[in-house]
Amino acid sequence: MTLEERIRVAVVPTGPEEDFIRRLKGALYLYKKGRVDLIMMSGAPSYLDELAARMFEEHEVKKVVRERCSRNTGENVRNCLDALSPLEAEVTIVTNDYHGPRTWWEVRKYIFRKSSLEVKLFTVKSRSFPKKLILEAVKMLFPKGPRKFKRYLNKFYL
Repeated sequence: MTLEERIRVAVVPTGPEEDFIRRLKGALYLYKKGRVDLIMMSGAPSYLDELAARMFEEHEVKKVVRERCSRNTGENVRNCLDALSPLEAEVTIVTNDYHGPRTWWEVRKYIFRKSSLEVKLFTVKSRSFPKKLILEAVKMLFPKGPRKFKRYLNKFYL
């Protein structure tokens, strides 16, 4: 399969409403510019589906696929790339700037283990970038959750 025949997909993970709207706008920008052929929404069904449907209707986007099983960033990446790997698609993950490093971390783990997909990252700006970036860094360092983080801190400060 040549590069011209590959399908180009924008993957949009769900998240907090404000961030999700920015991600959708980024995906719509890529779609209108002709850089992607299809938009894939990833994440559990929620109240955001209605919002996304309205935005797609306003912008006359008809090529939308939904992946509804993911509950976190790791599952978003694994489920979407598993679904797209037989197609040898060119994947662009649309996410916020603070969420980009963790998303890229998950993509690199997936590609190292399984796939030879071409994956790009497209980031959109978000509010309160430094605060959210710190929280994302903590999530990357302590993927098991806040309890493990508290135990880790207690070892050094008590």
